Amino acid sequence: IYKKKQDDIHFFSDEEIIKIKNNIEKGYYKSYKHHLSEKTITHGPYFVSQAKIFLFLINIGLRCGESVALKYSDINFEKSTMTVDRASIGYKERNRDGSETGKFVTDLSSPKTSSSKTTIKISPYAIQILKEMLREEPEGYQGFILHDEHHRQISSNALGKRFSNLLAGAGVSKCGTHSLRHTCATQMYKQSSYNIKFVANQIRHKDAAFTANTYIHNDEAENDKILKVFKV
Repeated sequence: IYKKKQDDIHFFSDEEIIKIKNNIEKGYYKSYKHHLSEKTITHGPYFVSQAKIFLFLINIGLRCGESVALKYSDINFEKSTMTVDRASIGYKERNRDGSETGKFVTDLSSPKTSSSKTTIKISPYAIQILKEMLREEPEGYQGFILHDEHHRQISSNALGKRFSNLLAGAGVSKCGTHSLRHTCATQMYKQSSYNIKFVANQIRHKDAAFTANTYIHNDEAENDKILKVFKV
């Protein structure tokens, strides 16, 4: 099973979030010099498949494995709730003697922790994003939100590759999808007037102290803003 490295985790600044959102909405372009004329040629726009899911994730804070296991049937659009009761895991298939077969297998399992298995309220904006994605699906579709062209569930690795392409097109440093969860927690913390219990509940942590110590990141621009007016 893939384990996150510390380098994979990054907190997106407000400026980087704008770049990512622009890439999702408008696509990105590729430029290169013609080998004979040396003129710069630009092609595009290119769009990452189901790119709106990243806008959803930065507003929800789901883990990668939970994201690829999520179905439209897990969303109650009327009540604005989301049920998380499974996660996708990937591992190398092995023979009975322990040797690798060369195949990478994706399967469904329980979420990472017992507190992660729950139903939570989500924002109207998050619901709006999913409704926009659902409109692009066949009528009555209730399957996996993240899928390939044949509506088969994709793996966490495939989602990671889509995210890398999105960041490259946006001109943002490469990092893992877990960065979306960290950014969501930090933004929720600021926009909820620093209500750490609310944030811990939304990203499904039992220990609010763990959320504060691990998931809340300091923004230097925000710190400077506070210091400019700080006075006792």
